[in-house]
Amino acid sequence: IVLNDYYEADTNSYQKGTIVYPLNGLEPGEHKLLVKIWDVQNQSSTAEIHFIVDDEFKITHMSNYPNPVQFDTNFYIKHNLPGHVFDVQLDIFNLAGQQVHQSMQKISSNNTVENTINWDISQSTTHIPRRAILVYRILLQNSEGQKATGTGKMIINY
Repeated sequence: IVLNDYYEADTNSYQKGTIVYPLNGLEPGEHKLLVKIWDVQNQSSTAEIHFIVDDEFKITHMSNYPNPVQFDTNFYIKHNLPGHVFDVQLDIFNLAGQQVHQSMQKISSNNTVENTINWDISQSTTHIPRRAILVYRILLQNSEGQKATGTGKMIINY
């Protein structure tokens, strides 16, 4: 497979970059990929990549920044289902378990496993204390009904 169209050089570098290539239809389990590349001077290099295909849809990493939150925060969501459009539900709770915010939106993960959503404190219909620890839950659901959820904590300080 010629990967030239899937290569993107790192900013300000002619020596480093990233290849993003969809490997659809792989069976769940462990896999090995052997990649051989050439530079413009026809020098080659080989790398072996080991990876696991998981057939369960899940959020693999989630965080928010900035944290502590003053005005708004971005939630960074990493999942294992690229190429889908998701309904995203963001629920935020205080430590007593009371819901202080809920929002819904759509996001698209075209050939990527990372998405970002934003929460602006001023958009909440419920009063958010100036100093608090809040718990958030993010639920992703695609058009086929597959769901994944993740949780985290954030500090409010404004």
